[in-house]
Amino acid sequence: MVSQAIQHISLRLPRHCVSPRQVARAGDIWRLCQEAAVIAADNVGWSGERFIAENVGFVVARMTVIHGRELVYGQPIAAHTWLADWQRETISRREVRLEVGGEPVAQASQQWIHVGLGLKGEDLKQRRASVGLLADFSPSIGDGLGVFMPDIVDVISTMARIHHTMKFQVWHTAMDPFGHVNHPVYVDWCDELTARILSKAGVDPQNVVPVADNLRFRRALMAGEDVVVNTELQGFTSAGDAVLGHRIETVQGELAAQAVTVRRFFGDTQADWAQAFGLAL
Repeated sequence: MVSQAIQHISLRLPRHCVSPRQVARAGDIWRLCQEAAVIAADNVGWSGERFIAENVGFVVARMTVIHGRELVYGQPIAAHTWLADWQRETISRREVRLEVGGEPVAQASQQWIHVGLGLKGEDLKQRRASVGLLADFSPSIGDGLGVFMPDIVDVISTMARIHHTMKFQVWHTAMDPFGHVNHPVYVDWCDELTARILSKAGVDPQNVVPVADNLRFRRALMAGEDVVVNTELQGFTSAGDAVLGHRIETVQGELAAQAVTVRRFFGDTQADWAQAFGLAL
């Protein structure tokens, strides 16, 4: 067992997490961050089996990722992770940094809620962590920094925005060990709708580069539920990158997650993004 200070973990990008350009997608960077968190817990004695035996676990409530550069398949990844703080012995913040050859690939802040396990994802209940778990997951200073989204400097008025939607039924084969949709899948959904919008406008979505992501989760989604993803172009950053707002909800209108993704594609301009989303700047 290792100390719950800053942990240094070696990772590899699985082959199925690679786009036609041989780079990782945003959702798969999220999966690497999740893998770092899972390995870090296992290293301090909390394996998946132990969580199940003690009838507790962690679920993500909020997560922010800044992408430093694209991750090419085959490169060895160094993950550095630590638990930054606890709130009310229930909500913890974990920081993850991914590097290749000392060069930053991604920075992530994850807000995890400690829960008691139920039979289904909807039965998960917030619960104070035990004395033993708190001792094993003690905070570390790390780099002292969190992760923050870039500001929108050119905002498109709410009245001018056009909503694009995608409806589908959640797959049974998409369930995670808690029996609900795993948090990186929501990023996949946001990027899939963005890709469909760009493709319809004649833009190759494989050329989209992730810049930043932020998701806030409201409720779990389970297999068989009918889901609607709504996406709109909200504006641009100082670097000219597109800021996209997403709302993921049930067909009954119950909010499951809200997201903001920042994206660019090769050779893009603000007018290109506006045209793809049906706007006139």
